[in-house]
Formats: sequence, structure tokens, C-alpha cells
Amino acid sequence: MIHLANNCGNCGSLQTNSTCGVHQVQVSQDLTCNQFNMRESLIPGMDCTSCGRKDDGSCPHPGKAAAGMRCHMWAPNAQA
Repeated sequence: MIHLANNCGNCGSLQTNSTCGVHQVQVSQDLTCNQFNMRESLIPGMDCTSCGRKDDGSCPHPGKAAAGMRCHMWAPNAQA
């Protein structure tokens, strides 16, 4: 299974000069931390409606899954 990396390159706190906006230190694409904050615009349309787990029984939050919802368990739909 392919997952998006929880690294600084995908974090909303990464500033244009490769500085972490939370820790105020120079970072690289290979680092991650426990204050990681996924960039919301990483992949437009990456929500429950386009998730391959939604209807196959492997959704970790079936009672909450809805259009516009995002989670770290998103997987591409096989038909896409």
C-alpha cells in the first residue's frame, strides 16, 4: 500500500525558505515530527468520496465518512 509521507514536504507548517513555522528551524523533505500538519491542498479532491476504502469495508471511520472529510487512511479508488 502507498501512503503519503508525513514529512516536512507535506506539512502545512513548512515555509517557502525550508523553515519549520512551528519550530523555527531549517528542515528538509526527509524529516517529520509529532506536530506534523498535512497540507490541505496536497491533492485536491482527496476526501471520502474519492477514497477506495469507503465502500470496501476497510474504512476506519465509517460512521464519520462524508464528502469533504479527510483522514490519514485515504487510499485512491481503484476505478479512478
